Amino acid sequence: MMKQCLECPSNAQGLRESTPQKTFGEGVTAAAILKKIPPLAPTATVATAFQILVDNPEYLAIAVVADKQPVGLIIRHKLIQQFSKPFARDLFGRKPISGFMDCAPPIIDLRVNLDDMARIMMEDGKQAMWDGFILADQGTYAGIGTGYDLMIRLTQLKQEYLFQLAHYDAVTGLPNRLLFKDRINQALEHASRHKAQLAILFIDLDRFKLINDSLGHTSGDCLLQAVGDRWSQALRTTDTITRPGEEGITIARMGGDEFVILLPDIKNDLDAGRVAHRIVETLSKSFIIDQQELFITASIGISLCPTDGNDFETLVKNADAAMYRAKDQGRNRYQFYTAEMNARAMDRLKIETRLRHAIEQDELLLNYQPQIDLQSGRIIGMEALIRWHQPEIGLVSPADFIPLAEETGLIIPIGEWVLRTACRQTRVWQEEGFVAPRIAINVSARQFYMEHLPDQIAQILAETGLNADQIEIELTESVLIKNVDVAINNLHRIKKMGIQISIDDFGTGYSSLAYLKRLPIDILKIDQSFVRDLTNNPADAAIINSIITLAHSLKLRVIAEGVETEAQLKFLKSHGCDEAQGYYFSRPLPVDQIPALLKKSPLLASETSGGSSPNERYSHDAVGNRLTKHTHNGENRLTHSDQLRLPGDHNVSLAEESC
Repeated sequence: MMKQCLECPSNAQGLRESTPQKTFGEGVTAAAILKKIPPLAPTATVATAFQILVDNPEYLAIAVVADKQPVGLIIRHKLIQQFSKPFARDLFGRKPISGFMDCAPPIIDLRVNLDDMARIMMEDGKQAMWDGFILADQGTYAGIGTGYDLMIRLTQLKQEYLFQLAHYDAVTGLPNRLLFKDRINQALEHASRHKAQLAILFIDLDRFKLINDSLGHTSGDCLLQAVGDRWSQALRTTDTITRPGEEGITIARMGGDEFVILLPDIKNDLDAGRVAHRIVETLSKSFIIDQQELFITASIGISLCPTDGNDFETLVKNADAAMYRAKDQGRNRYQFYTAEMNARAMDRLKIETRLRHAIEQDELLLNYQPQIDLQSGRIIGMEALIRWHQPEIGLVSPADFIPLAEETGLIIPIGEWVLRTACRQTRVWQEEGFVAPRIAINVSARQFYMEHLPDQIAQILAETGLNADQIEIELTESVLIKNVDVAINNLHRIKKMGIQISIDDFGTGYSSLAYLKRLPIDILKIDQSFVRDLTNNPADAAIINSIITLAHSLKLRVIAEGVETEAQLKFLKSHGCDEAQGYYFSRPLPVDQIPALLKKSPLLASETSGGSSPNERYSHDAVGNRLTKHTHNGENRLTHSDQLRLPGDHNVSLAEESC
């Protein structure tokens, strides 16, 4: 298997010369069959040599060495036959071995290739293959070699060579169609047993024939080799390219300019799309072949198991069909076999690519939704909800980009942006003369388990001038139960700073008292899925009542989200729920409408810029964020406006909007 095509002009000539296939023994030397048998001096007796051979039946011969230079060879079968009788031992046993040795045995250097060694042995005759020969290191005795060991090693190399010829491509060194089929069949069996998904990528180089016709097939072969190497390196950064004895992704050459990639055990179709995108991107850089700068692109078709087939032929055929669709649409791209899946995957990849630039291009923004104290009817805070306005796509729903951000890790910089933006905006409201609401920041799992999260929060508070008691960290219970011990440690570090902690979507996860009593939390937030049908579904009503009772017994506050009707409001209020938010009160509002809302609320208007009274608390949510203010004295209430509905106003049903 040749792998020496290098992408630089100085090596172009060498590339063409090194392309032919290696012979099966090339690179393996006589050292591979060396047996380090201690030699005898010429003065040693025949009896000594005889006894050594008797004691070591594996010795076929013993070298005779003088001053480290081999001078002869004692052949086992000859000496045993000649001196096995007591008469012969008595007669000749005391004589030196110099008179009984082969004085002209073959002496072969350790560095001789096994192919050449075999030729030397055959030219020397059968006797050397049977009797053995001396191996030397630049004339100095190194050990013994035998024809038996030579033939065993050559046979092994021949088998490896034949396997290589049968299963690997001679030009690129990648698996060929036969080995690729075997790998797919193994992956299909695994996928069937474990109900897993796999993908096949069928790749064709665009206009490769033009390179063969203009530069010749030798340069074409060098380009194929360089392309295979570049793909292997690109995939190896995060994946495993299958070589003999390895497992993982397999990239193979089917013939001509066609390649295939097996992606076993993928999570979803987007994984296949990402690999295909990476393959296309690797070809953006030129290749230097035979002192020529060459550019090449690829068209890729993708089929999935079990969606598009459950056997080798079907999956490859469908991936091939998808590849031709990619060519028809302009080349240098990839297509899924299923049109609907292709459109969905392309949309998701497009969103992921644009999301990576959303922060730096100032495309993210926060909206704010009031939260109401159900006993007094006062606004006690706001929830800030993240939005993404992409100029080319338009307004992208959080339901579309937040899970993708979680999956790709982009949620970490986005979460930091939300935290910093919400804190900065709160400080702006303070400077404009409004009482600052508490900021409750919804922290993702990836953010929460970052060791430096508390330090990051402290730094942002210092930058924006907010006190720690003006923010609240909001987590889902699924985040907390991933690693309860680590969660408790992190929460205590955050709590020690003076920050309040709430659990979002309570009731939809594990909801275990075992962890609930151990966590330093302040608020439980009832998920809107329970609120939505509480007037029609007795089970939801019972769950809400149980959560409220549980929270109060643990001295925790309760807030219900998703309140849309007066009936829901009356139920929550009558059962002791502390706070609520939802479209019954107000839709999420853009930041420029918040000052007008705050001016309508005597409670939120401060008489001095910045600061809050000792009896006020605030909150705000950050990747679905929240601002909140709690006041324990005073009876001021907000007046009704077209932006805000308070308890007691006439019911107006509002259509649900993604938050």
